[in-house]
Amino acid sequence: MDLTDQANRSHDKAQLDALRAATTLLYASNILVSGTTNVPLTNAAGAYWPASTNVVYSNMTEQVLVWLYYTNIQYNITNGVWTTYPTNAL
Repeated sequence: MDLTDQANRSHDKAQLDALRAATTLLYASNILVSGTTNVPLTNAAGAYWPASTNVVYSNMTEQVLVWLYYTNIQYNITNGVWTTYPTNAL
């Protein structure tokens, strides 16, 4: 039984969950700020999602982000969705 692959997947899933949580918190923060100041904090797509991966990374308390299983991580600024592709899917 090879536990290395399972451990790598678990490690990357935890990091992906952290990215998704940080993205959602920034989304909610942008809506709250917009509602109180009447200045919408939208990205280039006109949404409240963070404008780039760098915005999300800079708002994370820990920025480990060393991927052990996934090789392609993409962020969609239109809907805040993170998409990943594992090594064996490429």
